[in-house]
Amino acid sequence: MEQPKPIEEKPEKTEKIEKPKRNKAEVAALKSELSFVAKNISGKPDLRLVPGAGWAASLGSKLAEERKKYPHKKLEDFDPNLFMPEILIYPEDHLTTKDDDFIYGVLRHEIGHFRNSDYLALTEFTEQAVKEGYAAQDLIMLYNSWEDGRSNKIEGAKSERAKYLLGYYLREDIKENLAPDLKNSPAPVQFGMVSWGRGLELFVSDFDFVEAKKLLTNAKAQEAYEKLEPVLDEFLNETEDGRHAFRDIMFRKAWPVYKELIKNYLEEQAKKTAKNLADQKKDWDKLGEEEKQKTIEDANKEKIDEEAKEAWDKLPEELKDKIKQAVRAYLSKKEEEAAKNLMPSSMDIKVDPNGRVMIAPKEVPNDIKEKVRLEIAAERGKRAKEEAERAEAKKKELEQMEADRKKLLEKQAGMKYEDLEKYNQYYSPVKKYVDQLVGKLDEIFPPKIESEWEGGHKRGKRIDVRGIGREIPAKTGKIFEQKNVLEEKNLAFTLLIDVSGSMGGTKIQEALKAAILMAEGLSKKNIPFEILAFGSDFYELKKFDEPYFGKQKFKLMSILNLGGGTDIGFATDQAAKRLQRRFLSEKANGALIVFTDGEPAPNPEHRGPEWELKSLVEKWSKKMPLLGVGIGHGMEATIKHYFDKSGLYVPDVNLLPAKLLDILKKQLRRFEKVGE
Repeated sequence: MEQPKPIEEKPEKTEKIEKPKRNKAEVAALKSELSFVAKNISGKPDLRLVPGAGWAASLGSKLAEERKKYPHKKLEDFDPNLFMPEILIYPEDHLTTKDDDFIYGVLRHEIGHFRNSDYLALTEFTEQAVKEGYAAQDLIMLYNSWEDGRSNKIEGAKSERAKYLLGYYLREDIKENLAPDLKNSPAPVQFGMVSWGRGLELFVSDFDFVEAKKLLTNAKAQEAYEKLEPVLDEFLNETEDGRHAFRDIMFRKAWPVYKELIKNYLEEQAKKTAKNLADQKKDWDKLGEEEKQKTIEDANKEKIDEEAKEAWDKLPEELKDKIKQAVRAYLSKKEEEAAKNLMPSSMDIKVDPNGRVMIAPKEVPNDIKEKVRLEIAAERGKRAKEEAERAEAKKKELEQMEADRKKLLEKQAGMKYEDLEKYNQYYSPVKKYVDQLVGKLDEIFPPKIESEWEGGHKRGKRIDVRGIGREIPAKTGKIFEQKNVLEEKNLAFTLLIDVSGSMGGTKIQEALKAAILMAEGLSKKNIPFEILAFGSDFYELKKFDEPYFGKQKFKLMSILNLGGGTDIGFATDQAAKRLQRRFLSEKANGALIVFTDGEPAPNPEHRGPEWELKSLVEKWSKKMPLLGVGIGHGMEATIKHYFDKSGLYVPDVNLLPAKLLDILKKQLRRFEKVGE
C-alpha cells in the first residue's frame, strides 16, 4: 500500500525564546479570542471553553445522564447531538505560560476532533470490546493512537496556517508522549504509541520515525505493527467517511490483531510474574498493592521461557486468577497513562456492570460546571426563542401567501375558494382531457379563419399587384382582387343530465365529470351551450348566452343533490325543442347530448305513448344530432336499447372525448348530406 506522504516540510527546529507570562488582562483577552475562534472554526455557536486538567473536546455530561435514564435504549436511537462535543476543556496554566502558536495548535487539534471524530463509534466499539471480554481502555488506546493522526491530517489540509500550528504543537508534544521508558512498557502500549508516531510523522519533519520504531522491543508488538502498518496507513488516508474508517478499517481489520496482542501479553505477563515471585520467594497474598505492581513491572524485563511456564503451572488456580486480574489492571493503568495526552485526562470513561460506556468530563470544578450549564441553557433558550419567533413569522408569511393565493384563485374562478375546491374535486380528474376534447372539436368545427384577398377578378377594390404583369399582355382584364368572405358556422350544444335516483352513487359522479369535461371544452372553444338537468322536475343550470364562469360552474355541482324520478322522455323533448329554437334563430347546428342510464320512470302526466323515450329519440334524431351517453359500468344495454345507433356507452370518462366526438362527427355529416 502506498505510504502516506508528509503534508508539509516544516522549518528546522529553532531555539525557543522564553516569553514572559501573560498577566490577567492578557489571559482574559486570549480566552475571549480563543472562544471566538473555536466557535467559528467548529461551527458550534454554543461551544463553551471550560478550565480543567488538560485539553479535551468533551461531550459534556448529558449523554451519560441519558444512558443512565434509558439503560435499554440502543445507541443509534439516542439524539445524534448527544455524541457531538459541546465543551472545549483547557488547562488554565497553559494560557499563562504557553506561547500563541502552541495554544492555537492544540486548539486546532481539539477542534479537529470536534469535526472529524465519531464519538458514537468510540462508544459503540468500546462497548463491543467489553462484550468480547476486553477492558474499555484496550480499544480506546487503539482508537486514540490512530484517530489523532487521521483527525490532524484532515484538519491540516484545510489551510497552510492550520498545518503549521498543528506541526508546532505536535513537535513540542513528542517528548511527553514518546517517553524514554516506552521500550519497557507493555507490548500493547508500545504498539499504540508507535502507531501514534506514524501519524505524527505526517506533520513533524524532524521526527525520526525509524528511531521511534526501535522502541518496539517486544517481538509480538513488532510483529503486530508490521502486520497492521498498511492498515494504519489506509486509516490515516480515509478522510471522507469517518464511519467507514472506524468500522471497516479499525474495528474489522486492526482490532482482531490488536486484541490478540493483548491476549498474548496478559498470558505471558502472568507467567513471567509467577517466575518473578518464585525467584524472589515472595507470597503474593502478603504483598501490598504497590509491591504487586512493582513485581508485575519488573517482570516486563523478563523473557518468557520454560522456567516461567513451569512456575505458572505450579501455582494453584485461585492464585492464578488473582495474578491475572492484577496483570489486567496493570495493563489498563499503563494504557491510560500512555494515552493521557491522546485522550486527555479531563475525559472520564467508565463502564457500568451492564457493559455500557459512559463518556463524560471530569476534574472540572462544580461551580464552573454549573456556570457552563447555565450559560448553555440560557444560550439554547435564547436560540429556541429566536427559532420560535422565526417559525411564527414564517408561519404568518405562509398563511398570508396562502390567503393571497386563495383570493387570486377566487378572482380567477369567480367563486368562493371552498366552492372552487368542491368543483375541482370533479374537474381535476378530467382536466388533462380538456385539450384533447378541444382538439377533437377543432377537427369537426375548424377555428375561424380570417377573410382572404383573392386575385383574378374584373372588378374589385384593389389591384392584384402580383398578377398584373401577367394579365395585361393576356388582355383578360382580370387585374383586381376581391375579399373572399368565408361563411362562419354558428354552433350550439345542449348538455342534458339525468339526476334521477337510479343515477345515484358513482353514476351521477361520473356523469358530473363528463358534463364538466364537455362544458370546459365547449367554453374553451367559445361554443354556446346550455346545461339542463332532469329528475322528476326539469332544471335550467346554464343558458346559451351565459358564460361558463363562477356561479354557473358551481351551479352544475347541484346535480349531486337533486334526485327524483326519471322523466327522461319529457326532458328530452323539452331540451330538443329549446335547441331547435336556437338552431332556427341563430342559423346554427350542433347537438343534444343526454347523460343518462336510460331507465325511464316518468311523472304520471307524462306516461302516454307520446312521451315514450324510444319514440322521442327516433323523432328528434331525424331533426338534429341526438346522443345518449352512459358513463360508467353496467349501462350499455339500456343505452343501446333506447338510443340505438346514437347511443354511446363509455365505461371510463377518459375515453369520452374520442368516442363522443367520433359519433358526433358521423351524426353531423348525416345532416350535412340531408342539406345537400
